[in-house]
Amino acid sequence: MTDQVPDQGAAQRAAQDSAMIPVPVIYEVLADDTLSRISAKVYGDANAWRRIFEANRDLLDSPDDLSLGMKLVIP
Repeated sequence: MTDQVPDQGAAQRAAQDSAMIPVPVIYEVLADDTLSRISAKVYGDANAWRRIFEANRDLLDSPDDLSLGMKLVIP
């Protein structure tokens, strides 16, 4: 009978893999916000607004459909 030593590397890799799963950020729309302004705040790039729009198509029919207090997922 052979004693087996657990593969500690496998446990570490599994922990690292689970740490890489992105957690969505929720952003609450403020007065005068636009997707471009939100994008500039969170990404540092106003032109990346389409990422936010596509992630929130269930809430937004157009990029101009923002309303105060709306909660958007930031991918």
